Amino acid sequence: NKNDQHDASIFSFRSFDPKDVSSINIQLAKVSSILHDKCYSKEEVIRLACEYLTFASAQSKLDLVDNFASFLNDGYSIESERDRPFKRNDPSDPSSDPADPADPQLVHAESDVMVEVESPKRLSESMIWNLQRTFYENRGAEAWTDNLVPNYITSNSYTAIVYAQIVASYIRDICCSRGTLRKPVTVIELGAGIGKFGFLLLQKLSEMEDVLPRISNDGNGHETSDSFPVRLIVSDFAEINVQYCLSHPSYKPFIENGWVDFVVLDVENLDAMHTLKLSGQQLFDVAGEAVVVVANYVFDSLRHEAFRCFENKLQVGRVAVKVPQDLADSDFSSGLPQQTHFDWTFSNFEIDRVDAHCPIETNLSDSTAKTYPSPQQCIPTSTSDRSLNQFIQRYAQSLDPSLSHVFLLPVGGFGCIERFLKRFGGSTLWIVGDKGHIVPEEFVSTDDPYLAYHQGALSANVNFHGLSYYVDEVGGVALHPQGYQSGDLKIGVFAFGQPVGQLDNTRAVIQSCLRFMPDDFLILQQSIDVSDLSTDSATPAQVHTMFELALSVLRLSSYDFEMFHKLRNVLVGPGRDMLKADMRSRVANELNKVWNNFYPTTNNHHSTFFSLKQLYLHGMRIYDS
Repeated sequence: NKNDQHDASIFSFRSFDPKDVSSINIQLAKVSSILHDKCYSKEEVIRLACEYLTFASAQSKLDLVDNFASFLNDGYSIESERDRPFKRNDPSDPSSDPADPADPQLVHAESDVMVEVESPKRLSESMIWNLQRTFYENRGAEAWTDNLVPNYITSNSYTAIVYAQIVASYIRDICCSRGTLRKPVTVIELGAGIGKFGFLLLQKLSEMEDVLPRISNDGNGHETSDSFPVRLIVSDFAEINVQYCLSHPSYKPFIENGWVDFVVLDVENLDAMHTLKLSGQQLFDVAGEAVVVVANYVFDSLRHEAFRCFENKLQVGRVAVKVPQDLADSDFSSGLPQQTHFDWTFSNFEIDRVDAHCPIETNLSDSTAKTYPSPQQCIPTSTSDRSLNQFIQRYAQSLDPSLSHVFLLPVGGFGCIERFLKRFGGSTLWIVGDKGHIVPEEFVSTDDPYLAYHQGALSANVNFHGLSYYVDEVGGVALHPQGYQSGDLKIGVFAFGQPVGQLDNTRAVIQSCLRFMPDDFLILQQSIDVSDLSTDSATPAQVHTMFELALSVLRLSSYDFEMFHKLRNVLVGPGRDMLKADMRSRVANELNKVWNNFYPTTNNHHSTFFSLKQLYLHGMRIYDS
């Protein structure tokens, strides 16, 4: 009985260990199920939110708030409901809280009949993936500038410096193994959107120019006029997004230096011609000395497959898509409605025949059947490909058979890597940043798979554990730590075509950088209470200390513009007049670095720009251009 399961999920929060992340993630999936079923009153849902938020990470809180939005009227206060008891809407119980007939959200939930717009299909074959493409094509830059999809965690200066350090260390390793660099290393950003992260990455790499290896010649013994060892290719599958990036003024100096180019790139179809916008070259003709592929929030939007390991049996998930009846005739060009419901069914996973080189049994407890083919024989391409099905079976056998697992596999990400390996070959480094799971304990569950909703778009949790397993089978190596990573954003780094013994610099930098994850930075950024840094009625010594603290946080953020936005009232406050000349000079120098990271968009804080100007002109008393 679903309602009994929901009751258990509500009260089980109280017995959870806050550090038990896998349990909390399982609970989030249950919460999502409750919201979709709409079998609880607003008061119950809000109480459930308060229970969950005690344990949730920052990004999970944001995701959960998105899901709760449909239950709340304008002005409805969560705080006012904290101490109210749980009461199910039961007409026979006079003590229960009746539903408010004037509440349009509740009326909508009660009156609408859910209509199936797609019958059950394997997740990778569902209509939702084509609708994803339509959503991003139609929305263009608005998907990011209007904050329809999460983006700050992978579009800030701190994340950019982490990636830049990894790229720089990889360039050093390539140079050491070959003795010299004859061509730039090509860095390709997939799914660049509005191009903010690509700009920040190139900005951070340009700041390292003096310590990066130099390009010695062009391969013919001739010195090159430009020795910068990186060429960034900003790509997106939507032409409108590529044009946005190409015309953005922040890229102008990099375009003039020849350090960046742009291309329309569909990672699901690399057989087409991909002509670079500026040079006119074909993308796969400019591989350079090596290739680095950056994929932030890309794999979570590509096709996935859903599976369940239950009682030593591997089962494949099929999903039916349902929407309210009054929306059933929509073309969903603006994305799926928030009321979309997914009905999951699972059936035994079958393999059509057994190859001699890879005997497989469907019973997961029979570990003697596990035989590995060569990497060339098991590169998966599609859900109808036998090698992929065999890989899935082997991966499931690697999980603890005593536990029930519900997991996704990013088959779209598998295919993306496979296609790049075929087209580029040689030395390739992948940096994948996405929400998801690193260790299999995080998807120990018996519940339905969870898909996050983002105001029209959907995203899945990327199974980095399965991704690492796949990379290993196709001849690559995972360079990131295999243990648990804190926060929602996980970072995976994978290398191909280069012996791991020749990647010592890269591995060392990854270990160092990932001790303080971008998600840790986000938590720090969100936890800063500027009210504690008020310079009102402060003494000169206190003002000096507050400015030192603000500058320290700015430096830690790698001079992130959003961090400055949060600290602007401190820096622009009345205490600035108490600063000595040397401190004013230091602040001005730091603000220059903040300004260099500014990537204007339509939703950027214009007030922040003027705060910066005000602080520069009046607070620091520096009036030059």
